[in-house]
Amino acid sequence: MKMDFWRIVFYHILLFFMSANATEDLDDPCISHLTLPNQEQRSAEYQLDIENDTAINDVMLPNGWYRFNTSNGDDMPTEAPNSLKCGTWYPIWLNDTLPLVSDGTSSKQVCMRSFKSDCLESWNIGIKNCSGFYVYGLISSTTENSAYCIGSKLVPCPYGYSSNTGFYPGCTMKFPQKTVGTVEVIVDLVPGPVLFEPYGNSLVTSFGCKFDEVFGDDGVKFVYDVQWSINGQKFILHTGKEYSNIGSTNLTESEWIGKHRLNMVVSLKDV
Repeated sequence: MKMDFWRIVFYHILLFFMSANATEDLDDPCISHLTLPNQEQRSAEYQLDIENDTAINDVMLPNGWYRFNTSNGDDMPTEAPNSLKCGTWYPIWLNDTLPLVSDGTSSKQVCMRSFKSDCLESWNIGIKNCSGFYVYGLISSTTENSAYCIGSKLVPCPYGYSSNTGFYPGCTMKFPQKTVGTVEVIVDLVPGPVLFEPYGNSLVTSFGCKFDEVFGDDGVKFVYDVQWSINGQKFILHTGKEYSNIGSTNLTESEWIGKHRLNMVVSLKDV
């Protein structure tokens, strides 16, 4: 009977701590937040195309904690972008510094940029550094066609579109097309991780893309989209790569081990 009594006591103590931990997780915005994917147009380098884009509008954004999934980084710009940046008419930027992990949840001032003022309106939001990404405690904006900026890198043209640089602005499907000649898949052994310290790097299999560079009629250089396929299934897409950087599109073991076997058929398509 005594053993059963202590088991019951231990069980209730365990439930208490599990409940406490669950409550803490719900209160931690690093764990409890909404992730918004494909937010590249919020970049401070993205110019709103008034004729073709629908401006991002955070007037209807529900209040809450958000994590932004974007290839342009998740830092909110700390300098005022120009009007019509960040995919909107009136960009909202951070008039402060981003917090450190040790700062915990911080209250920071944001400003809304207008055509005449860097900070026409201001209010405070929450920000927390989650050691690898930021989460933002946002409230809806008060001005139509205003939106929070996230990231500050150039935004590449989407697949099937191009421009003189491979980035916005100027992305179009009508961009001059040139046909790449013979494209070869090159298989090579490249340095991999160190498995045994005395013997240095191991060797891993790498598939590369080899072709001759093409130029526009006026000598302008092109950028390339490289699509890898394995067993006829589209696998990895690299977009907007300059010819000098085409090696960064190589297909390495880490991308197919555990998903495909060595007798797979590897092919690629250059655009």
